[in-house]
Amino acid sequence: MPRKRLPRPNKLLKRSKQRKVTIVFSNSFFVDKLIELLIWMTTLIL
Repeated sequence: MPRKRLPRPNKLLKRSKQRKVTIVFSNSFFVDKLIELLIWMTTLIL
């Protein structure tokens, strides 16, 4: 039983790390899109 219990938290940790990475990537992508929108708006106003 303890042998089976050990890999489970490791997998969970890896999954959480992957989730954090994907969240960071999605956030950066979202920010990039926002910046693009802001640039478009400024160009339209100017």
